[in-house]
Amino acid sequence: MLIGICEDESAFAGTLGAAVKTFMEEKERECKINFYSCGKDLLEVMDGNLQPDLLFMDIQLGDMDGVDVIHTVRSKYPNLPVVFITSMENRALDGYDVNAFSFIYKRNFMEKLPRVLERFLTECYDSNNVTIKDKGGMQVIPIKNIYWVEADNRNTKIVTGSAEYTDAESIQHFADKLPKWLFVEAYHALFVNVDHIRRVEKDTVILDDDRSLPVSRRNRKDVMSAIMSRLSKL
Repeated sequence: MLIGICEDESAFAGTLGAAVKTFMEEKERECKINFYSCGKDLLEVMDGNLQPDLLFMDIQLGDMDGVDVIHTVRSKYPNLPVVFITSMENRALDGYDVNAFSFIYKRNFMEKLPRVLERFLTECYDSNNVTIKDKGGMQVIPIKNIYWVEADNRNTKIVTGSAEYTDAESIQHFADKLPKWLFVEAYHALFVNVDHIRRVEKDTVILDDDRSLPVSRRNRKDVMSAIMSRLSKL
């Protein structure tokens, strides 16, 4: 994952970055941290479509007000989780105008940081990604990129648009990680991403890349219901 820290106090930025890195290593998450010393540098990078998964944003920057920077960022990245960091408690409420994910005060940031990062993983990162362990090591895959998962002996095969992976977990345990509103069991121990289904035929589902998968007579009705339910929410 990519985490950005926009902070003009280099010493504090380094300390914060080290603490974030340590937390993520303890959670067995690969993490890269990019540092930005001013709002202008951050905006230039994000204009180039480099979006971090999480951004720590100082409110009192030397060149720009941090809240104003995020106002600009929001026009392109409305859902980016932003944690404001500040030494002035009266400025924290300003972050509500730009839908801040959380706030951290510099004087005691280590007290709150683990809770903020844990919440980020649970509510934002893990809900959009799944972590697998295959022969290539640990992989983080966006859930939206998964076409289907199926049993592979005692393991689970995960198929995306461009690759296949094998996770040591059983299909029952792995399927529990996937959102129930997005994946439906089309055949025994075979779960398909509804968003990648183009049409349903008598005994197959055709995906948006023209691959086909079996669908059982018993599960066909569930597949159709899942598609209709998903379409109603788009």
